[in-house]
Amino acid sequence: MTAALIGSALCLTVAGAALSAAQKPSLQVRNFNPFTVRGTSFQPGERVKVTLGATGVLRTAGSPLVLHPVASSGGAFVAIFRKVIVNRCNGYLVQAKGSAGSTALLRAKPLACASTSPG
Repeated sequence: MTAALIGSALCLTVAGAALSAAQKPSLQVRNFNPFTVRGTSFQPGERVKVTLGATGVLRTAGSPLVLHPVASSGGAFVAIFRKVIVNRCNGYLVQAKGSAGSTALLRAKPLACASTSPG
């Protein structure tokens, strides 16, 4: 009986580890002002290079478009591009490359937004 319980627990542990390892790293925009991105399923403790590319980015001089957060023990991070505003109508691209080889890409195509300019 004890051997069966230990065997079952071991199977669940191995299955859980395989499931978490199978999840691909991903990115999600949390806010546009300031532009904030959350990454998940990276390697725990991994240093991640997060690069923002967009047209129509409003930023204060010297505000970086590359950040280097470190993933938590759960593989997550939040990158806040302070003093950077992205106009979602123009589209954007966020790339994340981790020091342990994890990669994720988030691309938003330009939207058909109404023009605010007269004429």
